[in-house]
Amino acid sequence: MKERVMKNVVLRIAQHNKGRVKIEYLNGKGEYSRRTVQITGHNDSQFWGYCEWRQDERVFRFDRLIFAGKPKN
Repeated sequence: MKERVMKNVVLRIAQHNKGRVKIEYLNGKGEYSRRTVQITGHNDSQFWGYCEWRQDERVFRFDRLIFAGKPKN
């Protein structure tokens, strides 16, 4: 349920912000990070795109998201 809700939230925010979304995320080791991502694609369980913090393409799982919001300009 949470995964589906987060997917809808992320995609809606990205749709209204030229593909960009700010996320708070836990990786597979449980480490927290805050990032802004330019989404380039998604499927049912994950999305991918350019991470501005890492300056590289990254993949993120919807079930590991803590927060998704509108990015700052």
